[in-house]
Amino acid sequence: MRSLFSAARGACAVAAASGTGDRLPARRGTAALAAWAAVLVVFALPAQAALGERAESVAADREALAASGPSIEMRAGYAVHTLLTRSLAVREYVGASGAVFAVAWKGRNLPDLSRLLGSHYSEYAAALPAAPRTPGRRFRRVQTGELVVETWGHMRNVQGRAFLPALLPPGVTPDDIR
Repeated sequence: MRSLFSAARGACAVAAASGTGDRLPARRGTAALAAWAAVLVVFALPAQAALGERAESVAADREALAASGPSIEMRAGYAVHTLLTRSLAVREYVGASGAVFAVAWKGRNLPDLSRLLGSHYSEYAAALPAAPRTPGRRFRRVQTGELVVETWGHMRNVQGRAFLPALLPPGVTPDDIR
């Protein structure tokens, strides 16, 4: 994206150096170029792995987060895919059925929960205002019929997890999701 803007700036400099002295058309071109670049970026974003979706979409998460990995840790009955960025670690828990049953995160800021929760995000957003919050405490639990989302921490150290209790493999407890 930077190279597109650099090219547009270069076009402005060429127009100025050519003696026309009128930089207005080049600026309009820059705005149009930026608008087209934004449209292309929006439509080129890969799909995200989300709760209840297939494990194959973890690679799309890696690309969307610009993360390293995934490193895969096999556990009894499930696998943990860890994606690392400079400011965030996201772990996606994949059951033997191949579905993502939980997601956990830790980092400087809250990840985009609409991407991580997928189709369950609207359910979470509707239940969030009703979730009690204790003054002075940084823990919040939002529980609906199919979904549990817990967040805690403080500025620059945000942690959380989201899981679908119905998809938890046998012997796995919420405490195993970290």
